[in-house]
Formats: sequence, C-alpha cells, structure tokens
Amino acid sequence: MFPLERVLLWHWAVQLLRILFVAWLFSSLWALGRLVNRLLELTSEEAPDRRLIEVALGFGVYSAIVRSLGAIGLASREVVLSILLVSTLSLLFPRRKAPLRIPRLERPAWKTGLLAGLALIPLPMALAPAVSYDALVYHLRFPEMTLWSGFWTIDPFNSPSAFPAATETVYLAALAVDSSGICAQLCHYGFFLLTLAALATLARRIAAGSSGVSAALLFAALPAATIVAGWSWSDMPLCFALLASGLALAGGRLAGSLALLGLAASIKYSGLALGLPIAVAVAVLAIRRRRFRELAVGALFAAAIAGPWYAANWIRTGNPVFPLLPRLFGGSSETARRLVDWNASARGHGSWWGYVSRPATVDSDVGGIGFLVLFAVALVLGLRGLRRRVVVGLLLAGLAALFPFTPSARILLPSLAGACLLAGLALEDGTVGRSAIWSGAILVLLAARGGALAAAHNALFFNPLPCALGIESERDYTARNFPAVSLYARADATLPEDARVLAFGERRFFRFPRPTFASSAVDPPAISGFLRRAPDPPEVFRRLSRVRITHLLVSLDALRQSGADRTWLRGLTPSEFALLERVVQSCRVVDRSGPLLLLEVPRPGPPRSIPRSASPASPTPRPGG
Repeated sequence: MFPLERVLLWHWAVQLLRILFVAWLFSSLWALGRLVNRLLELTSEEAPDRRLIEVALGFGVYSAIVRSLGAIGLASREVVLSILLVSTLSLLFPRRKAPLRIPRLERPAWKTGLLAGLALIPLPMALAPAVSYDALVYHLRFPEMTLWSGFWTIDPFNSPSAFPAATETVYLAALAVDSSGICAQLCHYGFFLLTLAALATLARRIAAGSSGVSAALLFAALPAATIVAGWSWSDMPLCFALLASGLALAGGRLAGSLALLGLAASIKYSGLALGLPIAVAVAVLAIRRRRFRELAVGALFAAAIAGPWYAANWIRTGNPVFPLLPRLFGGSSETARRLVDWNASARGHGSWWGYVSRPATVDSDVGGIGFLVLFAVALVLGLRGLRRRVVVGLLLAGLAALFPFTPSARILLPSLAGACLLAGLALEDGTVGRSAIWSGAILVLLAARGGALAAAHNALFFNPLPCALGIESERDYTARNFPAVSLYARADATLPEDARVLAFGERRFFRFPRPTFASSAVDPPAISGFLRRAPDPPEVFRRLSRVRITHLLVSLDALRQSGADRTWLRGLTPSEFALLERVVQSCRVVDRSGPLLLLEVPRPGPPRSIPRSASPASPTPRPGG
C-alpha cells in the first residue's frame, strides 16, 4: 500500500468516526426527548412524526441543563458528555418493542433523487475545518472558552455573547471531542437534514401525494439555506424547532407545540418573534377546546427550556433580552437599532425588495424573483382549505413580526420554510396532465439554480472538497481560508498561561489558546472604554492592568482605516484614535501575521495624581460570565 493511500484511508476513517459521533449525539438527544415524552405525554405514541418531536424535546432539555450547569461552572467536557451518555443508556430499557420505521419520501423517484443531490451539497463544507466568519467569532469561540473554565462564557464587550444560544450547547459536546470544528459543522448539517424531514412530514400531514418531498426540495434549493447548512451556525436548529412545533400542533399535541416554542426562543431572539403566532394559535385552540391543563404544562415546559438563558441576562444586566428593548430596560439604543436593522446598518441601506432583487452576498440569496412569484401564487391557492389557511395565517403573522426591521437574510429562513411548505402544496395541486409537466419543470429549474449557486459559492470562496476528501491537509485548508491561524498556533508558546487579550480590528478568535475580549459589529470598540478621557498611554495601561488585560491584538488595517469594515472606528473621537496609535507604539511586539500584531502591554508605573472624578470606571471583563 502506498503512503498516500494510507493517509487517505486514515483520513476517511477519522471522518467516519466524526459522522458516527454526531449520529450518536442526535440519538442521545432523541433518547432524552423520548424519556421526557414518556413522563409528560407531550406527543402521541401513534404519530408518525413522534421521533422528530422527541429529538427537538431532547435538544431543549439538554440545552437547558447545560446552560444551568454553565452558570455554576460545571459545563465541563466530562459533564457534558456524561449527560449524553446517560441519556443513551435509557435506550437499553425500551418500554415496548416496536420496529424502527424509517419514513419514506413519496414518489416520483426523480424528486427524491434531486432532493438527495441538493442535500449533499453542504456536506464537503461540513467535513472541512470551521472557517466561516460567525463560527470563528462566537458560535464556536464561546463554547471553546466555556470548556476551559466550565462557566458559560460572556464577553462584556460583545453583545451576541449574551444571546440565547442553545445550539452552542450542542457545539460544546462536539468541541469536547473534536477541536477542529468539523463535528460542530456536522451537527448543524444534521439539523438541516432534520429540517427537511420535518418539512416533508408536515406537508404530508396537510395533503397527500408528493407535496412533502416538493416542499423539502424547494427549501434545499434556497442558496441561503444550503450554504449555511454546512457551517456551524444556529439557523437550521431554529428552523427545525419551529417546524417540530408545527408538527405537534398539527397532531393536536398542544403542550408539545408550546414546549418547542421555548426551544425556539432559547436558540435565537428571533425565535421569540417567529414563535409568537404559533403560541397564539395554541392558546386559542386550548381555550376553545378547554384543554387548559395542556396549555399550562406546555407553558411551564417552555419556560423551563428558555428560562436559563433569559434569567442569566436578567441577573447580569437587568434586561432579559439584552441588548434589545433599551427604552424599557435601559442600555444602548444604538446597539439595539443596529441589531434589529442589521441589513441596513451593515450595508448602509436596506429594504425587503433587496432580499430578492439584489442580495448582498450569495449566502443571502433567498431564491430570487422566481421563488417570490411561486410563493405569491401558493399564497393565493393556500386560501382554499382550512389547514392551508392556518399555515398562511401563521406565515404572514411571522413575516409581520419581522417587517418593521431589515434583518440579515438568514433570519428569514424559518419563514421561508413555511413558504416552501405552501409552495409544495400548491405544486402538488398541479400534478395532473400538463400541469404536472409545468410543476416538475419549476422544481427542476429552481433546484438547478439553487444547487449551482450554492456549489459555486463553496467552491469559489472556500473550496472544501479537497480537504474533505483528504487530498489537502486540514492545517493547509485552515491557513488558506484564515491566514491568522498561524499566529494563533504560535501564541500557545509565546503567551503566558494567565494571558488575557483585548482585540482591536479582529473578531475571529476560534482556536486562539487564551481568553480574548473583542467587540461585535453592533457594539462600540472594546478598547474605547479604556481610552476615554485618558491623558496618555500609561494611564491606558493602568486601566488595562486593573482588569488583568496583559496583551493586545491589533489589526494594522483597522488602524490605517484601509479595511472594508469601518465599525472599529465607531464611537472613537480623533483624539482617542490618536491615543490608540500611541498605545500601540508603546507596546512590545510579541508576534505578527500579516496585518495582525500581538502586543504585550507594558507594566504600568505609579498613577499620576488626578482628580477621582476624572478617572472613569472601565468595564471589567469576566470570561466566565
């Protein structure tokens, strides 16, 4: 056997082990959800969608447990994996033996084949090390730092670190066994497959025929969905949670539907807004049928799942939805505005028409004008039957909740899943005679467009296939897509164990071996609090030493104002910016990679005699929250 063959076989064996680990992780979540369902009877035993709902229930319970443990410093590698192992052991004691029924997609077979082809497009991206922007900034960075201390990581300069992040509890387990981030990406890809299965099952509940595979096919044809599916973000879990809630509602299980809305709220703040119409529908149905016990059980279970995230914010900041609703709870109104109007603040303009007419990036493409026309037709046809009118009402209510804002396009993915459901049902209505030809042609055209854009995007910007197959090493792939990783690798040897790093000009710190503090795109620069009204660099160094900041990581591009990202200058006056330049010049250079400088903060001298009122209180970073 040639050496290259041995390397490839070893690489494929490792990739297979990663896939098997993720499969075990999801089976553990299902086992935990099945146990909860036995105790509370949140869904019926006969429902064909029971296993999907139980996976979502297990995910919600697991995330609430891990977040609660993170509040007291027990979210360690051993504890997290033990929770999953114990839940798996419950599978050894089945209540009754029953054959495992694997759901089948409907005919015709060409639709199933086309869906399988689209579903495989994100897989090479998921099998290569994590390099996507948001994953490096917080989706993987915060769980990585949580594993170091056991405390759930909160960066006081980074508002997204306070967001509900149930998905990151799953990534915590993935990073416990695989520091490359590949297992984490496979988890998100797994939620993508579960979303397709839930969408197909829900469509099958409403109408017979091949409406289920058509709806799933349309969702997989959205470039925004297929591209994001291979990254370790939180969009697919939110889509799955809301669809699972819809499945429970369609099956008449009101408590289960309401409980899963708690899961949606624990994944993202947008889950609150998008889940509100379903919550109203559940409440109305419970009142009309006098099923108050189910309503109370579901509400209590939803509060138990989402509560740890919002309670932690309330205790830390006095605002359970920090940094939103500043007028009610206090805080920065500018940060809240940038957060809800992300598309406008990031690009300088924003409109809903821009989502379909000229998306800012390929991964913001929501199907184009063709999908918009199909959705409009499906909306009209959806007024025919009672169940479809319910879907139309819930979908329009969810869009209305987001309409005052211009969020990033991926926030719209749960609503787009509902639109795909309606469109799949509409296409199923036209499966006789010539209408069948036109329905098939529309599906093929949209699938070809979406698949080509998603595959071209991944190949052009990342090219993960050689790494996924083992032809390119994981180290070379990571360095090619994120050159600063070489500096991060050397930092483990050049930095002391107790080093704490404050960043300016860089936010992507996954794989950095020491605790870091960096502002998000919606926050003022983290360094600004240390510069404000400081007379000279020594005073800045004294303020940094009070909160045990030992090093700075500075991007020269941000200092030169030559990069495309201008958010680092937000809130800095010309005098503060000049002081920052002097601070950088006064520090010793420890290492450098491209425009990034790793600097050692000098030991501060004795403080100057200045009035007490002139020395502002600087923020105290606490990586453990």
